[in-house]
Amino acid sequence: MGLFSLAGKRIAYMPTPKNASTSIKAMILQTLGVHIDTNLTSVPSYQRCNLDRNYVDTHSPASAYKHHVLQCPKGKPPQDSDLQFCIVRDPVDRFLSAYASRILFHKDLLLPAHQEMGLRYNLCLNPDLDDFIKYFDQYLKIPIVRYHFAPQVESIGDDLGAYTNVYRLNEVKQVQKLLSELAEFEIPTIHVQTAKHTLVLSSQRRLYLEQFYCDDYQLLKGILS
Repeated sequence: MGLFSLAGKRIAYMPTPKNASTSIKAMILQTLGVHIDTNLTSVPSYQRCNLDRNYVDTHSPASAYKHHVLQCPKGKPPQDSDLQFCIVRDPVDRFLSAYASRILFHKDLLLPAHQEMGLRYNLCLNPDLDDFIKYFDQYLKIPIVRYHFAPQVESIGDDLGAYTNVYRLNEVKQVQKLLSELAEFEIPTIHVQTAKHTLVLSSQRRLYLEQFYCDDYQLLKGILS
């Protein structure tokens, strides 16, 4: 959802939450000479909510990105750009990463802005993995959950042929190399979110998630193998 210019080229980056999007945004901002604070995302959201919001809004990668990069709709990238790229990831792996990061680490559901809606649907605000999947359709009604857990096709569209460059999650260094070459200076690879997990799914829960993300799996057939 971002269009920016670098080395005389119009570049479109279509981010997907939990696909290294904050790291990529931080790298793009560096190419544009924008100062960012990459330490904020290492602090859980429920602890950060009492910080000076003006500082967070000005310096966090996601917020700064909105102010310095032209925003465009989700889905198909603008075809009047010279280069279009996105990052893709195994859908179930992405779900587990989002749960570990947003539900366990950041505890998004405990934030005042989301608590009320969760309670309205009689949902546990600190669910274990099994309950989160069991009531996933209800949790998806909460915007912060929908944002991080929606299928990738909602962010990047259903046609990868619209992109000049498609990278898997483990190929982020190739994005760093591309941006560095265009910017003509070395852009460090930035990893700003770390929420490692050892979560294990039952076969029944895995099947449910594979069915929920069936459009993603169809789109990524042949890429993830």
